[in-house]
Amino acid sequence: SHHIQTDNVGDVVLFGLVTCFPFIQNDHLLKIPSISLRYYKLISTLCEQHSDSIFRLLNLDFFIPFLQTIKTGIDQYGNEICKMCLETVHGLALYVAQQHLQDEKSAQLQLFLDYLIDQVLQTNSPTLDLFETYGSALFALLCAYPQEFLRLCMNIKEQYQNNEQLTSIFDKFVNGIPIQQYNRKTKTNFLEKFEVFITDIRRVTKR
Repeated sequence: SHHIQTDNVGDVVLFGLVTCFPFIQNDHLLKIPSISLRYYKLISTLCEQHSDSIFRLLNLDFFIPFLQTIKTGIDQYGNEICKMCLETVHGLALYVAQQHLQDEKSAQLQLFLDYLIDQVLQTNSPTLDLFETYGSALFALLCAYPQEFLRLCMNIKEQYQNNEQLTSIFDKFVNGIPIQQYNRKTKTNFLEKFEVFITDIRRVTKR
């Protein structure tokens, strides 16, 4: 068991969450709308304000299913919960980027980079009302895992090597976003390029 400092709000909230988590996970409580809304609102706030508590106190056995609930929220719920989940990813990724974390937990979070880019290529994500939240989460992940982002882009280019239009769109996107520190200016710059990227992708794939 972890020592919880009562003067650290994040630690206290996380301790309560860990206590409840087995019930949330095993009893399908997230299928109850009122519970899922409260759960996702709680973790969104926690990860935006106290990501340090998550990485410091959650062991890997909790961290992996915790991330799975976030992916479930993006996959299976409406825009309100999806937005909270993207904010959660944003908070966690920003902490990884700022602290230069390279541990097992940050490696698990890295999987969201592949996932969010894949969603753009395979689906109509993000919808207009989620664009800024989606783009912000993606940029935070990019700042946290720059080498993984470049590797991922190379793989995608190989995958679509027979489609010159798509590879050209990817080149334009990747070359246009020098990987920098996360701040308001660099995020705004990324969002502008991300919007062009999505527009180009949808034009070519006719989605």
